[in-house]
Amino acid sequence: MKQGITILLLVMIIGAIFISILVTVEIMIRQAHILQDFNFSERAFLAALAGKDAAAFEVYENYCQVDTTGCNVQKTLTDGSFYSTLVSINFKEPKTGQTNGIGQDITPSNPWEIKLKANKSFTFYLDLNSSGTIYPKSLTISQEIASSGQLSFKKCQTIPGPPRVCGENRETTTSTFPVTLDLSNASAYYYSLTIDNGEDDDAIYILTPSNDAPIRPLPVGVNIVSTGTFKDYEETISSNLFKWSGRPEKE
Repeated sequence: MKQGITILLLVMIIGAIFISILVTVEIMIRQAHILQDFNFSERAFLAALAGKDAAAFEVYENYCQVDTTGCNVQKTLTDGSFYSTLVSINFKEPKTGQTNGIGQDITPSNPWEIKLKANKSFTFYLDLNSSGTIYPKSLTISQEIASSGQLSFKKCQTIPGPPRVCGENRETTTSTFPVTLDLSNASAYYYSLTIDNGEDDDAIYILTPSNDAPIRPLPVGVNIVSTGTFKDYEETISSNLFKWSGRPEKE
């Protein structure tokens, strides 16, 4: 009788140990799958980041034509991951101090408003390369309320590249608003404008593209959608790369 009980207890103990081993092995397998999933997903994400940077390099350094498919890049990386990108022109008004028009195309009926603190500057680069006409014929800069701000406008003749470099530089400076800038030769020149705000706090400057036919919204940069893949995993990154710098108020 005692021997039978002992055997039964031994079987139960061995069974419990076996079940514990099975549970431990299952947990380890699940953790391995989780780590593998994370690793594969991370590689796909890193590939998407690499694609975003590669597309930005084509736009900003090699001056690819943003209105064609020439800015789209794809590549297989050394670890076997792959990226492909889709680049498009960004015409949407960013949040730079205004309350209306955010996320809408910048047109004559929806100008771009930029709010600057006292003694702050804002520079807008109009140098996106294209196969056709993407910039409006002219751009008018005005003030919501007259202030002591000053505008500098640089016109730079391009030399073929890539990367293209500046040849002849011409710069005009004015402290009188409104100012209308001629952009009609955008296929042959780069432009940049800098607004140096004076002592007036929260001064609002308004950039209005010309009302031509056909209406051309004002490009402010590019949108990049980059997709990275590794094995069966896919990650997508969307980014807006603006062609302006400075300190416009975003609130």
